Amino acid sequence: MLADFKKYIAEHTLLEPGQKVLLGISGGVDSVVMAHLFKESGIKTEWAHCNFHLRGQESDGDEAFVRKLAADWDVPLHCIDFNTKLYAEKHGISIQMAARELRFNWFDDLMVQQHCNSVATAHHSGDSIETFFVNIIRGSGLKGLTGIAPKNGNIIHPLLFCNRESILEYAHKHNLSYREDSSNASTKYMRNSIRHELMPLLQKLNPSFDRRMLENMELLRQSWELQEQIGEQARKACLTSDEYFLEISVPQLLQFRPLQAVLHYLIGDYGFSGRDVAHITNALNAGSGKLFASSTHRLLIDRDRILIEPLLQEHPDNAVLLEEKTGEIKKPIHLKWEMMPGLPDGFSFPKDNQTLYLDAANLKWPLKLRQWQPGDSFVPFGMTGRKKISDFLIDEKINRFEKENVFVLLSGNEVCCIPGYRSSELFRIMKGSPTVFRVEFGR
Repeated sequence: MLADFKKYIAEHTLLEPGQKVLLGISGGVDSVVMAHLFKESGIKTEWAHCNFHLRGQESDGDEAFVRKLAADWDVPLHCIDFNTKLYAEKHGISIQMAARELRFNWFDDLMVQQHCNSVATAHHSGDSIETFFVNIIRGSGLKGLTGIAPKNGNIIHPLLFCNRESILEYAHKHNLSYREDSSNASTKYMRNSIRHELMPLLQKLNPSFDRRMLENMELLRQSWELQEQIGEQARKACLTSDEYFLEISVPQLLQFRPLQAVLHYLIGDYGFSGRDVAHITNALNAGSGKLFASSTHRLLIDRDRILIEPLLQEHPDNAVLLEEKTGEIKKPIHLKWEMMPGLPDGFSFPKDNQTLYLDAANLKWPLKLRQWQPGDSFVPFGMTGRKKISDFLIDEKINRFEKENVFVLLSGNEVCCIPGYRSSELFRIMKGSPTVFRVEFGR
């Protein structure tokens, strides 16, 4: 097994010679065997143990065991305590997700502090097969059916070459002590139910089930690589982004097949499930304005493009007051302003409307900045009649997402400009205006 361990690390380039590894050590048989294999391989390591305080005295017993083992093997050990339940409640996530976030956030910090090149966890081939079933039950694209990758960024999984039985056999052969986690026997969690109920049934139907599954997952991994190649071509052809939106060109997207799989590749990382992607694909021909949401992002089909943005926090209802001498604000939008002694000879107004010029004599300080509201109106520059801002935004083809970031600047109760879009005719600079108000909208 030691030879297979070294071979697996080399084949998948998990480590370079001389690198130091941070090992996640729970005290269970998997992590103890992993630590022993690293020790026997002569690879420099440090250990990290998390006490999540989820199993009372048992959790404390795990920590005491790991501390003694690290001392016996003369390995640097780092321990940390987490109030996992409180973290889960505060962030509205499951206990398992909370433990994962806490663990890997700490691992990231510890890696930097201890100058380690990677973090190793003790997942084995059985864990990878279980991950396949977890993902297929929850709903997953092709990537989720490839199991656990040997390497994911700085995280390595050097035991994927072996199964649980070989790990137990190795521990027995080398007289390794380890802790049993009582929660592993419970079928309360989906993964445990798969491990203790589904997997034995499938192995009964086919004694070679584990091996066949690993072969199938390898084929799926290769299929995913093919999809990645097409997906990257689509990304280059269809996708653009700026500070606010991720944009996908629908006409360009429609050139790729299979359409649903390509779209899933492009937007799957934004929390949209396979079922979501199917609905979005069907909606591409249903007209503009369809809105979809994942747990983290919103997606809008807007004419011939798809727009995606993070879920927005609501802007404060209260207006922001702008004083003449302040000169700049950065929230809720970025504005800079100044007073100018008229306009220089030969001056021409910029066409992009990011900078607007108003007659300072008509302004009533302080100015007010707030989001536009239904019923707001103004006299657009160059026109004589009033126009509702809602109608102006429609004429300007401002999409639903962008409308939420449109603000108006008011002098008294009159809209003097819409920063980034248009100034008001009522504040037009007249010939001989002694002072000009310049306001710049910065994205």
